[in-house]
Amino acid sequence: MAEYEDIGVIGRPLINLSYPVTVQFGLGLIQMDVQEKENMLSLSAWTKYNWVDEYLTWNPEDHGNITSLKLPPENIWIPDIMLYNTANTETFSRRALAVVDSDGGVSWYPHRIFHSACSVDVTYFPFDNQTCHLYFGSWTHFASELNL
Repeated sequence: MAEYEDIGVIGRPLINLSYPVTVQFGLGLIQMDVQEKENMLSLSAWTKYNWVDEYLTWNPEDHGNITSLKLPPENIWIPDIMLYNTANTETFSRRALAVVDSDGGVSWYPHRIFHSACSVDVTYFPFDNQTCHLYFGSWTHFASELNL
């Protein structure tokens, strides 16, 4: 774990850094609210992150047949996926533990609240349709370093 403490939390979770780390990302919508006057969309959602951390692997047979661990996210590398077109500060629950499997697979599902700018046109209310775009990406990693 000492090697991981030196590399894993601050660097990308790959042994060969010439490749990008692939992060699968998704949202599980809990609640949505469109605020017409503020031109804002608010979402409450479970965010879903899955990736492989090559430094967090072990042979279960050598460790009491333990095949997975639940770890606090501040102790491991986590992707810094942000909503680029945010209209306000995001609420981010870091209390959700990450599940790390013996093959290095990591799953992390924290709850987040997003606020996004969204142009709302109510000219044809109540028969109007609204389209809001959400743009997510890494805040610090280039596409050559993190594949979302």
